[in-house]
Amino acid sequence: MDFKKTILTAATAVALSGAANADIVNVGGVTWDTDAVSDFFSEASLTEMQVQVTGDTLSGFGLISSLNSLTGPNASSFCPSCELTFEFKNYTLVDTNPLDSEFYFTGGVLSMYVDSTPDYTLTNAPDGGLSTATNGTLWLELASVSYFEPTYGETGTLFGSLTAGSISSPEADERGSGDGFFEVTGGLAADYFDTDTFTDIQQADGSTVTADFSFSSSFQPSDAFANFGVGLALRGTGELRGDSVTVPEPSSLALLGLGALVAGAGMRRRKQKAA
Repeated sequence: MDFKKTILTAATAVALSGAANADIVNVGGVTWDTDAVSDFFSEASLTEMQVQVTGDTLSGFGLISSLNSLTGPNASSFCPSCELTFEFKNYTLVDTNPLDSEFYFTGGVLSMYVDSTPDYTLTNAPDGGLSTATNGTLWLELASVSYFEPTYGETGTLFGSLTAGSISSPEADERGSGDGFFEVTGGLAADYFDTDTFTDIQQADGSTVTADFSFSSSFQPSDAFANFGVGLALRGTGELRGDSVTVPEPSSLALLGLGALVAGAGMRRRKQKAA
């Protein structure tokens, strides 16, 4: 049996197989196409605390309902036997403008969890159901990226504005939106999303930094979960945009490497004979 030929044939088969399926990945039960037209885009529902004065911290949690979908929720496709949830926390309210309709935060992290025993539930319990959003395996860990927002003239990690209500004097119709950026710091899927997709995140000194994701959200009152922590709880939606890449399996890399080594050895022997 020709060992070298066998190794090279196997390596070629792996390479061809990888080329045919390189864009479809499965990480912890979550499946998506890294080459999809909409890659990477996800939508989620969320519940969050209400902040009122400088120094208050924003936190919340939610459920990811769609991933790379152009037609709405598709959890049954990307996570057929699991659920993908998240928690965000440690955003500190720094200041609001004189009109109290714009505000910004510093700090902040977001953690995604994949759970093979779906149990996410919103309740009127003190934590609102937070425990059901964080009892899975850490799938992706994100840290907020600080940047300079010219409209506000400030540096922060999350900038928001209100379309109704007031931050310092909460009203039942408080509604608004927020935007920010994230960088990947850990989790099962970290290598797939550490892409530096956004390369021109502005800093106060004129320099730029990179980010892996952009984030946008909207919020409004949620009377159903007013017992979440203190104050009136808010509900809303969130969107993550970025890019993902395929990460070769270690076994595939090893086999391809062995194939290349054998091929190289064969070429050296032929050169030596020719000499």
